[in-house]
Amino acid sequence: MTDFKGAPVATIKDFSVWENALREYARLQLSCIGHNDELLRAGVRDRRLAVLGKQIEAGLSRNDMWLVGEPMGLSSEQVDQLHQAIPRLQAMCQELAAFDLPETIDTGDFHAYNVAQTANGYVFYDWSDLTITHPFVSLNPFVDYDSTFEGMTDYWEKLTRAYLEPWQKFLPQAELEKAYQLGFILGSAIQILNYQWIQDNLELEDHPNTQYGLLHFTKMLLNAL
Repeated sequence: MTDFKGAPVATIKDFSVWENALREYARLQLSCIGHNDELLRAGVRDRRLAVLGKQIEAGLSRNDMWLVGEPMGLSSEQVDQLHQAIPRLQAMCQELAAFDLPETIDTGDFHAYNVAQTANGYVFYDWSDLTITHPFVSLNPFVDYDSTFEGMTDYWEKLTRAYLEPWQKFLPQAELEKAYQLGFILGSAIQILNYQWIQDNLELEDHPNTQYGLLHFTKMLLNAL
């Protein structure tokens, strides 16, 4: 990563750099529309809305992931809430699909430490969780990086508007914002599925390295619902 010859956006105090990074990420997603089949054949994970509902049902129905009763884990009540949320999340998939926005790539780990500002523009890196999905799930991991601008009350609203600007070619801003609200919640569900996939492909002794992320996004989903 030293070859980037830049700095992670998370270390930059100029808020306009953050806004432009989100605009550029949206433009990157737009430029990849039409390549889904090619990417899926190459092995990119499929999180498109047409299959996401069933994936959510399978993922949230698992009881081997939640560390019930342990300090970092879920309570039995939270596990019940997770199971009960499945139909609602499946309905959200259908509601989001009705906006008819094109699905495209998502890094699956898009946040301010995975974007570098360089002399030649932005570099988006860490694509190990790459999926094909609805673009508006993308900002979900980004929300936790607001400490750089602590005290800015409209931090997230401004970043969201910046991200949505390039998508105005498809829908008016008000409609985009409605779709974004659905996508953001579903983004937590996709994070859970991605972390489950990671754990299923790790040795058991490595699970603690990813357990926090899995449970963090599970609790985030429950809070959002």
